[in-house]
Amino acid sequence: EQGDIVVALYPYDGIHPDDLSFKKGEKMKVLEEHGEWWKAKSLLTKKEGFIPSNYVAKLNTLEHHHHHH
Repeated sequence: EQGDIVVALYPYDGIHPDDLSFKKGEKMKVLEEHGEWWKAKSLLTKKEGFIPSNYVAKLNTLEHHHHHH
């Protein structure tokens, strides 16, 4: 299955109608990467839209030494 899974580092309220709004910690699947703006699908709401790539981190690139309390 194609597409990286990303997790939101910050909440985002979409500015444009085709933006995807999300909450912090929400997971999304990247469909297309267009520079700073990626098209993604929320795994929570199943909605699709554009997201600012600097608001999210790819799960496979997140450091594994962070401690969760």
